[in-house]
Amino acid sequence: MKPLNQAERRKAFFNFLIFFLITTGIILVTAYYSIQVPFKDNQRLRNEKEVIDYENAFGDKFQKKLSSVVLMLDNVNKEEFKDQVQFNDGNIGDAISDMSKMIETDTISNKAFYRSILAGLSSSRLAKKELRELKSRTADASEWKDKYDRLYIECQQYRDFYSKYINAPHN
Repeated sequence: MKPLNQAERRKAFFNFLIFFLITTGIILVTAYYSIQVPFKDNQRLRNEKEVIDYENAFGDKFQKKLSSVVLMLDNVNKEEFKDQVQFNDGNIGDAISDMSKMIETDTISNKAFYRSILAGLSSSRLAKKELRELKSRTADASEWKDKYDRLYIECQQYRDFYSKYINAPHN
């Protein structure tokens, strides 16, 4: 015995099958993308972490060189290094130049920050040089003042002697 509504049953079954496949497809696509998005996001985060680690390593290298330059700047005008001033000043200039090359050849993102540090170091170097020149000028000025004071005293003594000589009775 055959059912009378066989065509309607077949049509209902195909409709069910189509909606079932569409629903299953949507669920599978959603599951696939929910797995793929975190993988891509993780890869992006790993790349960002590598960049940050690289910049931190660069910052550490730069900071070590910066510390040595600051130490040289602190010591350049000290009395015990007076004989090595030109040599130390040259070393400071070379170190600043090396740091500048290091910044320009690297792919770091914040070059302006490092350039401003180098500008500060360069201006400190020039200020130290000017300080040395002023110090030598001050030494010259104090030497001239000492000569002036000595000559002034001698002049006073000669004037006193001369006035005594003129006022003294001569026979």
